Amino acid sequence: MIKVTLRFCQACDAILLAYGYDSVNHYHSICGWYAIKHTLFAEGGQQGKGPSMVSFLEQRGFLTTTEAEGGYLAVTPIGYRLLDDNGQPVHLFCAKRHLHEEDVALCNSTQIEIMADDGDV
Repeated sequence: MIKVTLRFCQACDAILLAYGYDSVNHYHSICGWYAIKHTLFAEGGQQGKGPSMVSFLEQRGFLTTTEAEGGYLAVTPIGYRLLDDNGQPVHLFCAKRHLHEEDVALCNSTQIEIMADDGDV
């Protein structure tokens, strides 16, 4: 099992929450899998926009996509930083640049942990 610690800027989460819980949950899930795999792909869909939630998050400045082979899109969260917090890697996501690296230890972030099987990686 792999355990990954993610921290999300609360200001960014508040912006997403205004669009509904689905947008926050999808964003956290996308960021979690990106942190584990360091690459994430989605089907290109019609007109190369990808799945509706990916397109929605990209239009609002939380993700970026680029064309990949086979009709897929590479999905990358904007504002991703990998930091060291007392010897432990922490994946920090702040799409709107509200946080600075020194703020990672502060209480203004939402922290979640994701567990994945080694086979998922």
